[in-house]
Amino acid sequence: MCAAYGSVHSAIEASASRDVGTDPTSKLAFAINGRQALLAGSQYLRTVLGSEPATPSGLAAKISKITDIYQELTIDYLNGKTEVQMQSITQVGNKTASNIESLCK
Repeated sequence: MCAAYGSVHSAIEASASRDVGTDPTSKLAFAINGRQALLAGSQYLRTVLGSEPATPSGLAAKISKITDIYQELTIDYLNGKTEVQMQSITQVGNKTASNIESLCK
C-alpha cells in the first residue's frame, strides 16, 4: 500500500511542478493534467486498497481519507474554486499525507 501511495504522491507532485508558461493552451493542459493526477491517483489507491485486505486499519483509514480529499479537490478545481477557497481541504490533505508518510516509514 505504501508503494502505491508513493507512486501516486510522486505523480501528483510531478504534475504540479511542471512549468505552466504563459500560453493559455499550456495553462489549460497543466490544469487538466493536475486534475487527472488527483482523480486517477484516488481511483488507483482505492483499487490497490481493495486488493490488499491485510493493510493495517490505521493506514487503510488514512488512504481512504486521502482518496476522498483528492476527489473533492478535483471537483473544486472543476468548479473553478480558488486556492484560498480550497485552503481548508488542502490543509487537511497535507496533514493526511504527512500521517500516511509517517505510517509508511
